[in-house]
Amino acid sequence: TNKFNPILLYHSLGTSSKFSNNIDHVNLEMLSIQIKTVKKYWKFVSIDEYASTKNKKGLASLTIDDGYKNVIQEALTIFKNLNIPITIFINSSTLDGKIFWRDKIRYLINNNLVEKYIKSSGIFTKDCLTNFYYISKDPKYNSIHIEKSIDEFFHKEKIILNNQENLCFDNKKYLIKDNLVSYGNHTHSHYMLSSLNKDEQYDEINKCKIFIDKLDVNKSEVFSIPFGGINSFNNDTISILKD
Repeated sequence: TNKFNPILLYHSLGTSSKFSNNIDHVNLEMLSIQIKTVKKYWKFVSIDEYASTKNKKGLASLTIDDGYKNVIQEALTIFKNLNIPITIFINSSTLDGKIFWRDKIRYLINNNLVEKYIKSSGIFTKDCLTNFYYISKDPKYNSIHIEKSIDEFFHKEKIILNNQENLCFDNKKYLIKDNLVSYGNHTHSHYMLSSLNKDEQYDEINKCKIFIDKLDVNKSEVFSIPFGGINSFNNDTISILKD
């Protein structure tokens, strides 16, 4: 335990989920087991304290991406009971009323509409039918163009996603003021940044920054890159963050 410092990263946390078997979801029982296990050996601190501390020996941190409603509705009780500081990295577009574009992808998959969408998209080929969920976040496909084409497909097919399809924060009531909770920048729309040009990336990062700056909550200075892979960002991303 002296050589490693765990940083736990979660997404959806709750008793039930529309994608409960998805890798992005952890149930509350497993969440509690994982946190209690880590807490035996490490002290949980906020991600900002972790990042700014030179001697990280014995420290751990917990972050949550995307701002799923069940984090506040269900999991918060566990964090408070165990006195665990958390940082939730939000996508400000869902708080502007947009449905998270990855949930639009899931809708296509869950309703067997991927093939029909691909034929009409003008972006993907039929070879993309297999593993479409992962292909749709390949940096060679501009995420903005993908979401626009999905919205056009939904309009053509008269598909209307209601609030029940919006699993992420869509109301400021989820942005609570609590000593254990802070909020950070995960971009406006959670697009694959490396698929965007520099101006598009700047707009995505800055929109979320402006939104968070206006909130009366604890704020994180850490930036969480959407998707988090080594191919999820590029030199333009780093340059923008430095600015």
